[in-house]
Amino acid sequence: MIDLATVERVRAYPGATDMRLGQYGLRKLVMEDEEPRPGTLYLFCSKDRRRIRILEVGDDFVWLHECRARFGRFKWPKRKGEPIERPTMLQIAKGCVAIDPLPKPKGKTSLF
Repeated sequence: MIDLATVERVRAYPGATDMRLGQYGLRKLVMEDEEPRPGTLYLFCSKDRRRIRILEVGDDFVWLHECRARFGRFKWPKRKGEPIERPTMLQIAKGCVAIDPLPKPKGKTSLF
């Protein structure tokens, strides 16, 4: 889990990000805009807004966290310059909670 006490800044990348990118691919995206800074979380969202990847940069480490929403989608800006509220970003970083829930499917939900 992410230690929010050490987080100084959270940056969300608007629009859809290719979720096939791993740690190095996402760092390359960040480096197009700025040098990755320690104490910063970089958030990326998939096209269907059901998966979030969080790149956590520390002094001597880089973590890649991923979250998938089972029932719902994340509220996510579609274009650059569209704001995402800080509480929403912190909710995602704390526990990766789906912010915009969809109704649960009726009937069997288990695979077994």
